[in-house]
Amino acid sequence: MSKLRVLLTGASGAIGSEVARLLLEHQNQYELTFFDLDKRSVRRKLNKYQGLANLVYGDIRDRATLEIACHNQDVVLHLAAMLPPTAYDKPQEAKATNADGTKFLIECLEKESPGSFLIYTSSIAVYGDRLHDFWISVDDELLAAPGDVYAETKIAAEKHLRESKLNWSILRLTAIMGNHKPSRLMFYQPLATKMEIATITDTAKALVSAIDAQDQLLSKTFNLGGGATCRVQYDEFIDKSFSVMGLGQANFPEKAFADKNFHCGYYRDSGELENILHFQSDSLDDYLQKEAKKISPLAKLFLPLVRGLVKRWLLTLSEPYRAWKARDMEEMKKFYNF
Repeated sequence: MSKLRVLLTGASGAIGSEVARLLLEHQNQYELTFFDLDKRSVRRKLNKYQGLANLVYGDIRDRATLEIACHNQDVVLHLAAMLPPTAYDKPQEAKATNADGTKFLIECLEKESPGSFLIYTSSIAVYGDRLHDFWISVDDELLAAPGDVYAETKIAAEKHLRESKLNWSILRLTAIMGNHKPSRLMFYQPLATKMEIATITDTAKALVSAIDAQDQLLSKTFNLGGGATCRVQYDEFIDKSFSVMGLGQANFPEKAFADKNFHCGYYRDSGELENILHFQSDSLDDYLQKEAKKISPLAKLFLPLVRGLVKRWLLTLSEPYRAWKARDMEEMKKFYNF
């Protein structure tokens, strides 16, 4: 029996790397192509797959390279994207990568693999600020939070896909946790935000399982979340995260965190995708335990001694707090209700 030809874009990313690993566990079923940027850091991650997968390096905005990757494919897992906070810093590049790049991918597939099935990873960001209306369903209105260019690009990409001639499915990923680096994003999110996380492991499992569930996913959009055991309020989440790292409570000053204009919430319908793909294994506690195991014994001894310094450094990343301290009214309007 011939192998199914599978293209994975964004193969070196946090989720993409785990998807690649899972796909390679089924080499007897799939003929694999991994596509990602032609950068030294990317090549360092993917070159180990030389001989196991067809590696294509290039920019998703470059049709010539993209056509090579798209030739004669059966299934495409499209993960390549510019993520926040980079997307906020480079809005035009984010549009070109996330929206236009997805459009180019669709057009190349329509030309090179017209019968292929494209599974697109969208985002919970498309629902906008749901702080006070936190139960989210897939048929809710798509309305990016003010200034959220990332969400806007995801909404645009979804539109391109629905208007295409391809077979497709859209999976709107919740807050995917694992391998995170400290960034200013942690302060964009109001402390009262409801979150339904999913781990990288479970998310990758869902994406690989989706390959064999095309009939059930075809022309449909789903919310991908971790389910009831992965729901938590943000203040509790960061307290628990700090605790497992030996940093104590996340006791930052008042106004360190925004109180509007972000996203996240609980997926009312996260069970629908689970009933098809059966991927929800990790709970919030499982995630925290995994994160705790990443801390070396030396770090466990050292971090409690410098927790104050770490928190002071993290506070320097808070744009809401900087705006508040500077009494910059224009900036404050982005983050606070008055």
